[in-house]
Amino acid sequence: MLKEFAVLNRKGKRREDVISVEVFYPHKLLKNGVELFDLPGTNDREEQDTLVRDKLLQVDLVIQILNARQPFTQGEKETLHNWLFNRGIKTIIFVLNRMNELESKDDKNEVYNDVYSTTKTFESDLPPGFKKLYRVDALPAIKAQQERNIWKIITSGIITFESTLFTIISVQKEKTNQTRLLRVTAIASQVKSVLQKKANNLTKEIKDAEYIRNAVIEKGKQREEYLRKEFKRRVKTYRNWLSLDTLVASYQTNAAQALETGSFNNWQNSKFQSTIVNYIQSIENWVNQSCDEFQKSRPNRIKISFPSCPHVSLPKRQERDFGQWFGDIFNGGANRRKLDKEYERKKWQAYKTAAYNYLSKFRTDTLASLNKYEKTVESLIVFTIPPESSTVIQKRYYLNDLNSSLNVIQDIESLKIETNIYRLNWLKRFKFFLLFCKNCLFLLLQ
Repeated sequence: MLKEFAVLNRKGKRREDVISVEVFYPHKLLKNGVELFDLPGTNDREEQDTLVRDKLLQVDLVIQILNARQPFTQGEKETLHNWLFNRGIKTIIFVLNRMNELESKDDKNEVYNDVYSTTKTFESDLPPGFKKLYRVDALPAIKAQQERNIWKIITSGIITFESTLFTIISVQKEKTNQTRLLRVTAIASQVKSVLQKKANNLTKEIKDAEYIRNAVIEKGKQREEYLRKEFKRRVKTYRNWLSLDTLVASYQTNAAQALETGSFNNWQNSKFQSTIVNYIQSIENWVNQSCDEFQKSRPNRIKISFPSCPHVSLPKRQERDFGQWFGDIFNGGANRRKLDKEYERKKWQAYKTAAYNYLSKFRTDTLASLNKYEKTVESLIVFTIPPESSTVIQKRYYLNDLNSSLNVIQDIESLKIETNIYRLNWLKRFKFFLLFCKNCLFLLLQ
């Protein structure tokens, strides 16, 4: 019946429909809540190895049964170390079985000494006075019990072994929480080491990413400051040129002459406009370059608005009165020439005034357009701080989870009991000795 449920499937894996098999049997050790787990050996199939590793963390005492014909292989020693002591499982005893099948006494001594040397390398949290290695000839023990042969029962080693189990179980019942805590802290320390390494690596990766991002931000801000500074310099140069004193000094005479000769539009569209375009292009080219660099939309161009051709109010020519006319007969037309000269002066002043008004109106309109353009550009020449990459954000979340786990492990480690739970005084040792003797008598009388 047991084989139907306990064997592996045809692929050598554990059956998915069978998690465990419980067998009830009226054995003395099974009383008072004690359970025995019969687990596969080391270096078995992967599915069985997984089962063993999981179950070993749940037990209070491990009994490693060895075959005298092939007690240990090097691989089994390493596996056992990894399964037990690397996980804080130190409550273990060894049972050497089938020694009766060895023929010579020398072979028996050699095997026993070899196994004894091996078991000494395994640390064990057992009460003082209890051995880690026991010899039990199982088949002779069963036959001796069936025959009620007390001497053979004693020589089979079963009485000593079972008495030891009873005594250890009596002690372990009071120490279960401490025993399991040591395992939890041992595994927690290993997990902590792995998590701490991952956390350190993540911290370094995040810091490296932050350093690169901060360098990009610093470079971007410096670039923004430079682009803004150069923009303001070019605008200031244009504004200085647009000052009324500069415009009047540079262009009033030419504009007046153009008005006088009737070529004002030609002057405006060629000589005057070309200078304006040079200033504007200098500003706009810089702004467009800055917007492209910061991936912003280019603003509308600076509006060039010329006033209409100025209207010139020419003065009226002053005619000679009778006296001036009569006097010119005798002075060769001096009065006439004087009046003509005064007329030309007033006429020229009228052209200059018209040119001045034109330049003043042009300056006012152009400055208004430039101010509007400048405000628009102020909001465009701005370096946008790049957001953290999704990869770095995920790493931060992962790092927070790791740190939370490390804090939990730290709390677990703080529960570790530093004192040796088996540091017993002589009175307690004597008490255990009496308990052991009592168990031996109990087993012999069964």
